[in-house]
Amino acid sequence: MTARQRFASALAHLRQQRGVSQEELAGRAGLHRNYVGSVERGERNIGIDTMERLAQGLSVELADMLRMAQGESGVTNTTPGLVRQVGSSVTLTKQPPSKDGGVKRTTESRDTR
Repeated sequence: MTARQRFASALAHLRQQRGVSQEELAGRAGLHRNYVGSVERGERNIGIDTMERLAQGLSVELADMLRMAQGESGVTNTTPGLVRQVGSSVTLTKQPPSKDGGVKRTTESRDTR
């Protein structure tokens, strides 16, 4: 499987997981719905800027989306935060700003089985 096909698969999986249509994702990313469909089918060799727009349209960090395409992480929601997967357990670390402007860490774990 090529990198293009792995990215296409990760994009389609994340979009469907979030219940977002190709048309809605296209609108969020400023792209045509037919273009999004062709990316998901692995027909387009897209640039990094377009990858980022698609990731942002799904509220996912591009780096995490690329890790998912490589099979390294089960990404569920990563904006803002970090995702770690050990076995079938996914941990999402959210980092919302605290009242004093610092960063407050909270952790949420869930079993993906």
